[in-house]
Amino acid sequence: MKTPKEEKVEIISDELKKFSKLEALSVSEGGALLFKSLMSDAVSAIDTLGNKYSQLSHLEFISLCAEMKTKLDLARVMNKSSKNKKIAEEDLQQALLEEE
Repeated sequence: MKTPKEEKVEIISDELKKFSKLEALSVSEGGALLFKSLMSDAVSAIDTLGNKYSQLSHLEFISLCAEMKTKLDLARVMNKSSKNKKIAEEDLQQALLEEE
């Protein structure tokens, strides 16, 4: 059975690994292309909403909003990966120094 400290360290370590992988993606050429594509798609959805809002059905309007949110959320995850990794590293370091 793991101690609370060991469990906390394991959880933070897992999060750190995730953020490290996301950071590696975001700083790669492919990640830059993906980010650019996500932003372009989001802007396209905004343009459609702005230009055709009065002609869109309720379902089309909701669909465009959901698409835009999804694209922006993915871009945000990529954009914040380095910051989140740094925070996770600091949390891990603090967790390792805590007494049980």
